[in-house]
Amino acid sequence: MIRESARFARSMAGKPYLNKEHSEFVLLSVGWKGNKYQHGIIFHIEIQNGLIHIYKDNTDIGIADQLAKDGIPKSSIVLSFLPRYIQEETEFATVAEPE
Repeated sequence: MIRESARFARSMAGKPYLNKEHSEFVLLSVGWKGNKYQHGIIFHIEIQNGLIHIYKDNTDIGIADQLAKDGIPKSSIVLSFLPRYIQEETEFATVAEPE
């Protein structure tokens, strides 16, 4: 799924960044669309303590749903862009918020 997203993003001036040391992946949209310059995060995920943390998801497909569809248990996916009290209302994993 990440490779497919990276291929798609390249077609729209996307730049994938992988930090293997921290098991982190960011896909950026960078470049011109018509007369407007774009620079933004398409998605940002990190594997931490055996859980996939999704920090940002500006995709049409929904990274969490796609990962679940690809066989990753929802109990291993954290919607880290949401506060814990909202995470608890989803089918996905929750983690303690930093103090």
